[in-house]
Amino acid sequence: MAILNSKQRPAGEQGFTIIENLVAITLVSIALVGSTALFSSSYQHNATRRTYGALAADARLIIDAYRSNYNSLLDEFGVNYIDIANGQQATISQSSAQSRSLYTIVLTAQKTKADSIPEAVTVTIQAAQRRGKLADGQYTFETIIAQAG
Repeated sequence: MAILNSKQRPAGEQGFTIIENLVAITLVSIALVGSTALFSSSYQHNATRRTYGALAADARLIIDAYRSNYNSLLDEFGVNYIDIANGQQATISQSSAQSRSLYTIVLTAQKTKADSIPEAVTVTIQAAQRRGKLADGQYTFETIIAQAG
């Protein structure tokens, strides 16, 4: 029986050494951990985009409701339309069960003549969304709704 050098293999034997196998397993493990982190990051990014999309849709519905009826927008000030002062604000809070959000709607009157109704109202929607274990999200949407005329 001949003594074999560790680098030599008998004729006809093929395969990988245990060291080669360990190196291969280590490289595959590193690749799997990296791809898992990538998928996790992608999932969180997509969840954030879905959240923003839901909030934007809710804000659009609120704004469209006010835009379709200017008088209902002015009713939120709680005084006669002509008594609304330039820069006067009204604040409304509302929640959405669907997007798990709380909306604070701030209406600011824009008026150039003291004896008229406001020509426009700035609508600012501040959305606070609970995300569970992640930090709460704060978003702001703003538009100006002018009196049709």
